Amino acid sequence: AVKNSTIEQNFATEKGGGLYSYKTKSTTIKNNSIKDNSSADGGGVYINHGEKFEMGYNSISSNNAIANGGGLYMDSTSNVLFQNVVKSNSAKYGGGFFIKDQFKIEDSDFLFNTSTVLNGQGGGIYTTKSYGSLDRCVFDGNMTDLSGGGLFTFLCDSIFVWNSLFHNND
Repeated sequence: AVKNSTIEQNFATEKGGGLYSYKTKSTTIKNNSIKDNSSADGGGVYINHGEKFEMGYNSISSNNAIANGGGLYMDSTSNVLFQNVVKSNSAKYGGGFFIKDQFKIEDSDFLFNTSTVLNGQGGGIYTTKSYGSLDRCVFDGNMTDLSGGGLFTFLCDSIFVWNSLFHNND
């Protein structure tokens, strides 16, 4: 578990500029400031092939990924994300989050994230091959070069959006 920490100004050439977790049974990330990190995938956080992932009460800001998931790259099962503020992150796909697999996101704000490089998609969230839900989330001021300023879905089973606000995304 990573709790009550500052993860700031880190760099990885490939994955997980701030945090990297691979094939972990259970990962918990709570009450952290994750900012100004960069990598090719998962500028702030990279989670892959985990069994259970929980992320809440974090500020995830100003992270950058060249390819996928400026704030977070997540390809894991049983994912629960709640009360996160995801702001001013950037990547080609999924400026805020890049998500693959099952997820539930609640009470989170996606603000001013970008995927504005050539043919970028999913300013706030890019999700593919997923099944998930978004409840009580705010998507505001996210931008993309091509498609899905707030949310972009590709080859997904079902994505449910409830009680959420999409405002001024481009």
